[in-house]
Amino acid sequence: MAIRTYKVTLDSKNTIAPEPVYLRQGDKTGAVVIDATLMDNGYPVSLSGLTPMFKANTADGQAVIADSTGFNIVNASGGEFTYQVPSQLGSVSGKIKIAYFSFSDSSGTQSTFNVVFVVEKAADMTQESAKDWVSNLNNIINQYNQWVNDAHSSWQDFVNANKEIIESIDPGGTLLTEVINARTPSGANAYPTLGDRLDAGVDARSKNVKAFGVKGDGNTDDLAAINSMIANASDGDTFFFPSGKYVLSNSINISKKINFVGVKPVYDSGDLTKGTVLRGGGIYFKTGSSGSKVSGIGVVTGTNIANGFDIHGVIDSITIDKCLTIARDHGYLIESYNGLVQNVKVINCEAYDGIHGFISKASLTTFENCLAIGLQSWGYGTISDNILAADEVGAAIDNKVINCRAVRCGVGFSTYKRNYFGTGEDVVPCYGNQYVGCSAESCNNSLTVGDTPGSTGNGKYVTYPVDDMAISSFTELNPSRTTRILFSRNLNINGILLKNNADLRNDDTHNNIGLTVSGVSGAKLGTWYDLQKLPLGDNPSINYGKEFMTKNTSSTVITNIVGFIDGQTYTILINDRYTRINGNGNINLKGPSLSGYGNSIVFKAQDGFLFEINRKKLAMSGLQVRYTSSSGFDLNPYNFVEVVANSSENVSNLIKVNNPDICDALITIFVRSTSGSIQPAGFDPSQFIIPSDNQLIKFSSALNFGVGLMSQWAYVSAIGKYVLISCQLQPYV
Repeated sequence: MAIRTYKVTLDSKNTIAPEPVYLRQGDKTGAVVIDATLMDNGYPVSLSGLTPMFKANTADGQAVIADSTGFNIVNASGGEFTYQVPSQLGSVSGKIKIAYFSFSDSSGTQSTFNVVFVVEKAADMTQESAKDWVSNLNNIINQYNQWVNDAHSSWQDFVNANKEIIESIDPGGTLLTEVINARTPSGANAYPTLGDRLDAGVDARSKNVKAFGVKGDGNTDDLAAINSMIANASDGDTFFFPSGKYVLSNSINISKKINFVGVKPVYDSGDLTKGTVLRGGGIYFKTGSSGSKVSGIGVVTGTNIANGFDIHGVIDSITIDKCLTIARDHGYLIESYNGLVQNVKVINCEAYDGIHGFISKASLTTFENCLAIGLQSWGYGTISDNILAADEVGAAIDNKVINCRAVRCGVGFSTYKRNYFGTGEDVVPCYGNQYVGCSAESCNNSLTVGDTPGSTGNGKYVTYPVDDMAISSFTELNPSRTTRILFSRNLNINGILLKNNADLRNDDTHNNIGLTVSGVSGAKLGTWYDLQKLPLGDNPSINYGKEFMTKNTSSTVITNIVGFIDGQTYTILINDRYTRINGNGNINLKGPSLSGYGNSIVFKAQDGFLFEINRKKLAMSGLQVRYTSSSGFDLNPYNFVEVVANSSENVSNLIKVNNPDICDALITIFVRSTSGSIQPAGFDPSQFIIPSDNQLIKFSSALNFGVGLMSQWAYVSAIGKYVLISCQLQPYV
């Protein structure tokens, strides 16, 4: 039979040797067993076809051990084997520097790194002397028990009366004094025997609650005994709750720094079993309890108790670790209604079957590696409100929810900001909260951010946007409904996997100013990546979305754009014939103004400005206009136009372009006949500056079929007119 078994991982890429394996000098073969797994860079190595061997020197380096007999292959494909350490290895005390396993096949031999062995010396006591010492010690303890039964009470008196005997085996009685005193924990009742105390599992780090009259038998109301224990405790005391069912008629209130340690229970079929379980009441931390810790405790509340763990008052730093709850309302509620609560850590905990799981209305709360299952409403919440009174505010500020899971909850993860007394947004701050690496599985709504703008809960409250929140690496699995992003300001989403299209839009029921998004996979994040309609006018906002299209219906020159976020890129598509983007205000263009249906431009936001980084201009074949319709035609987005007429048409009207300020600065106009001769009236002098000495541009002579007048013009915005660059007669047949 193995007295000690050491579990060792032998990885080819591991540069750190395992913890030392300790032997006792004289241990027989098999007293110590190595339970090993052979790995290669984290992956099991198959032992099939390999012959294992253990090789080592003794501690003095004099003997060499090569043993292949002590191996038992447990799982060949998984690289698992056990090895019985031979007695020869422990023949000499000291540290063994060379000891390793090798594995060989037809291709050769490979070996692991050294496994450190330490051989400790055996006790230098003959068997007979050891028996005599133990016998004498037992006699002394029996004599002391008789001394106590004879109505003597002082241990020191007993020592004085039996000095000669005690001195012979324990000079000064030091050892026996420690043995006797060890029966009584500080501040608690004495155990009947030292063995009883050892069986209770108590050491110098904690006090067993059963030494204070706490039963944990599933029947006795333990509340009074626990309250008395707490009342008489010193700051920093740790109390150990052995496995059991501790009945409570009300909640435990803690207002000093103390620690509770239990044996973590398990959730099974709607109940908590097999560990430390408090039944009936919860654990409530109040002012004065800063620095307290709870670990390995299960709480099942009664119908008259709201919360499993409740933290409120003026509190800085509470840690709850490896705990489980089945609570009527909240599994874990951290709230600042009655004073600032901050720096609470809830880690490796679980909440089942209540209304809410893990809720923080406080500052700097951390929920990490937690599990919420079967909650009717919220699995996790970072919430700000003043539901109790106008001046009692629970504000969720700088909370972190890390690597947490919600399963079969109404809403997996929720955050919102409400004022129930109409005293304004600033009264109920909700900002800086983070959801990192979390997942929601089979919830109705995996995630909700904010309430619907304008909602009042049937007149109960006013809702506001949550501020400066970050959601990263969020995973949605099998939701019944959708993730909802309703009301936020400067929300950052960096990595989200969706199974259903999210409820995210830019309308009266959604307001998410300053939203930034990256790394969306699976389903669609609402309309975020859709082509958004750019608001009308010369000063539009781009506070929702990444790509925009213009829809102006009258001449519009955009000189300033608002609502962008530094570091982001934005694309604007000209989707009408009336819009021009000028390099004025906060718009920095690399080239000339941009206009023209189908043209687009990409901006990078930096330091409060939009800098052009790219533009695309559609290739246009040109526009053809009948001369009779040329007195006010839409040229945009073209920069070349044919004005045509035949000899039978009336050409007495003047050529004029609509909205020249949104057209290309350089345009070419070609006037020609489609049959016979024409002599047009020419260009409208209110829009075109016509040189007085240029007879061609005045159409002083008729244009015959086959030859037209080609003219090029530049629009000068300062005077609002076209200036002639060149003109010439151009054959076209």
